[in-house]
Amino acid sequence: MNRNATLILHFLMDKILPPLLRDSRWFMSPLFRLALGPKSHHYLEFKERLPHLSEQDIQGYYTLLGDTFIQRDTDLNTQSIQAVTQAIQGCTVLDIACGNGWLTRSLAKRGLQVTGADILPPSNTEDTTNPLFCKADVTQLQFQDHAFDTVICAHTLEHVFDIEKALSEVRRVCNKRLIVVVPRQREYRYTFDLHIHFFPYAYKLQQLMGPRATIYNVGGDLMAIEDRPARPA
Repeated sequence: MNRNATLILHFLMDKILPPLLRDSRWFMSPLFRLALGPKSHHYLEFKERLPHLSEQDIQGYYTLLGDTFIQRDTDLNTQSIQAVTQAIQGCTVLDIACGNGWLTRSLAKRGLQVTGADILPPSNTEDTTNPLFCKADVTQLQFQDHAFDTVICAHTLEHVFDIEKALSEVRRVCNKRLIVVVPRQREYRYTFDLHIHFFPYAYKLQQLMGPRATIYNVGGDLMAIEDRPARPA
């Protein structure tokens, strides 16, 4: 199921279904069991346990539940893909938390020099220098300051416990333009994902990014574009 299709489901669940039912375990449990099978209870308990979890615990959830995630080329919807591609500046790009590398490869085919980094990088990568895939943690990047003209951080920050540290790191390695994409999603007690942060409105992402960023609605996503300050020659 691609991202465009799941946006319809999200709209029905998050905007149409009354909050009284959306936050009811009695109502939601059968839906979770139907969609996610025997591991559904981990999703139902995630928000309750979150205040007591470490970063390592959260990563453990992703490892345990990886086989229940929706398998698709990218979490970006069609409008977001177009907007991200058009917003890129310069020749070198970092696609942080690149997932299976779909966007990374797509940008490399356009002639850009692209690095795809993820805590679990794709295993089916070709032995090439473009794109280049490597292992990296968004809260502790191994790259030098200003290493990439454009840094893309798409469908990532909503998963990161220390979101301020992650944002500081992607800014540090960015030379010209930072592109951040997050799902436009309301927070409920039970959700079909392991998101930690929620951005139902544009102003929520603006609060995180600060006044330098410009926020756009792109389909079911919010996109922030932030041009980094010019460095002395």
